[in-house]
Amino acid sequence: MMIPMQKQTSLRNAPAQPHVRPVMDAAWRDWRIVLWISAALSAASLHYLITWADGTGLWLGHFARGWLIRMLPVICLGLAAGWAAWTGKIPWKERLFGWAGMADRGLRRLGAFNLVFFVLLWFAFLAIIWSPQAELIERSLPRAWIMGHMALLGGVFIKAISRNKGYFTGAVLSLLGFSAALKILSFVPAVSAYPFMIPGNWSEISRYYYASLFFSKSIYGEAFSLPVLHPSRYLLQSIPFLIPSLPLWFHRFWQVFLWLGLTTLGGYALARRLRLSARIQIVLVTVWAVLFFFQGAVYYHLMVCVILVLLGFDSSRHGAWRNFLVVALASLWAGISRVNWIPVPGMLAACLYLLETPSEGRSFGRYWLPPWAWVALGTLAGLGAQAGYAVLSGNDLGEFGSSFSSDLLWYRLYPNSTFPPGILRAVEIVSLPILLVLAYRLYRSAAAWRPLRWLGITAILVVLFGVGLIVSVKIGGGGDLHNMDAYLTLLAVVGAYLVFDRYVPDNPGRVAPFKLNWVLLTLALAIPVLPVLRLAPFVEGPAPQAAQAELAELQGYLDQVSTDPREVLFVAERHLITFNLVRGVRMVPDYEKVFLMEMAMANNQLYLQTFREDLRRHRFSLIVTDGMNVVIKDQNYSFGEENNAWVERVTVPVLENYTKKADLDLAGLSVFVPNP
Repeated sequence: MMIPMQKQTSLRNAPAQPHVRPVMDAAWRDWRIVLWISAALSAASLHYLITWADGTGLWLGHFARGWLIRMLPVICLGLAAGWAAWTGKIPWKERLFGWAGMADRGLRRLGAFNLVFFVLLWFAFLAIIWSPQAELIERSLPRAWIMGHMALLGGVFIKAISRNKGYFTGAVLSLLGFSAALKILSFVPAVSAYPFMIPGNWSEISRYYYASLFFSKSIYGEAFSLPVLHPSRYLLQSIPFLIPSLPLWFHRFWQVFLWLGLTTLGGYALARRLRLSARIQIVLVTVWAVLFFFQGAVYYHLMVCVILVLLGFDSSRHGAWRNFLVVALASLWAGISRVNWIPVPGMLAACLYLLETPSEGRSFGRYWLPPWAWVALGTLAGLGAQAGYAVLSGNDLGEFGSSFSSDLLWYRLYPNSTFPPGILRAVEIVSLPILLVLAYRLYRSAAAWRPLRWLGITAILVVLFGVGLIVSVKIGGGGDLHNMDAYLTLLAVVGAYLVFDRYVPDNPGRVAPFKLNWVLLTLALAIPVLPVLRLAPFVEGPAPQAAQAELAELQGYLDQVSTDPREVLFVAERHLITFNLVRGVRMVPDYEKVFLMEMAMANNQLYLQTFREDLRRHRFSLIVTDGMNVVIKDQNYSFGEENNAWVERVTVPVLENYTKKADLDLAGLSVFVPNP
């Protein structure tokens, strides 16, 4: 008896089972977003390549044929990803989803071992961008394209480790993890035993000298005046001097620790302020905030004020006296930091109050008195600290007003040779994602707020934005966004509150549901990440033997004047005396190059006249300084005005009274002796 066989249906033609289709639809939504992100990365990379290649030839009017060929991979990959995301037409879609599901289940079984794959992926990225063919690769697939796709792949491994987290949480963690590791890696060259200034960091070595002034009696045998510029920064950097004889490399390490440690603590303070329950959210906010702050960069001594207020401020009705104390302490610190930071602690406290405290049920005066009081109290405390420090520091009080007498170079708001994007364009790019979130939240839930609360927050941001612009165009600034630090800090705080719905509305029933659009999320993550992509491969520095040879040569010149009763002036590289890298030299506190440059840019005639008189009467038997030139530059050169102030007010007086004896090429130093 034969059993009739049923007709077999091919798997390819079989209709999807009802319980499979929703799973496939959900998977396709994730894949579609990934494809759109890939297409966006390709479009951004193509724009970068076009900008780079424009004008190289005549093909299509502007390009060399070789460049057009190099652009093809990005064009093809971008078009393919965009077409697939738009139409949903992917060959063997169901089969690909099946394979992806099998791979996901296999990776989940490996558990924490996926972290090894993630780390290997990161090292693969480093191997690509630091390979001998890195420039050739960059001309076809820019770093942003490579890192973006590797971060998307890394999200698969993170998802497999966390198990209960979605893919995009893993992808965000992957991107932030990549970026944080690159940022940390960028500080490695700064921890060095190299005895001279690290090349390319003009003021790096001066900081250790200014930090040493807090212990000048024990280090130099006599008490010197305290620093005029950034006292709080140098106070932090002075801590290693509590342990005598720590080497230069440790002080460099300590500065890196301050940068990374205080910035990370600031990010964590923001995450904790948001009262996030999930550990993954705390990590995400902390790392994102760190990357966002480094876009300025926001200096670590400002972070002390931010941390104090974020951790200590209490918006409840019972926190009034505590808040006054927190704002006062943070403002005292700001007062010995920078004059434009003095109102920041009070403004940050006011911003937190406006975000966390509804005005419903309170009179106008009762609601608005606390924030105004904090700003006023903080400003008075900061001004008092600044005045008190100026009196106690032992310096001429006129030297503390250089910020108000320096030239303002307004052209640096726009693209220029000192800062190619210009301050305005750069800060607009950095601010864009958060400002879009602000606008969207206000549009969707405007009725849930009383307008004055929004206006108060906006006014704080506008004031800090305006002050930051003014400080940025002061001669000596405008080379990056570090003078926009207070604005960027409060912008990050406000943006984080809105994204995580941690603000308290006046009318909760009028709050519209909010889900962060993936386009905004991509922008918010990508923009802080872009600066870390500039990390260059580590280049081996000069051989220690060569550095020691130049130190020995310098010591020889010092020994030649050891019997001369006149002083030896180190305009630059004073740390050589601080750390006993040269012998037989008494520290002369006058005319250190960073402060001398500040006085030159401010055109402080009293200070400069004393300097010229000391040169004219040959007060110094030897002057050690950076190499000097007499070239006058215009706006087409980076920091042209700063160069001119130095040439006219420092170099020319030196060359009129002193003659160059030798150049130390490795150290970038010149040795001058009095004219006959």
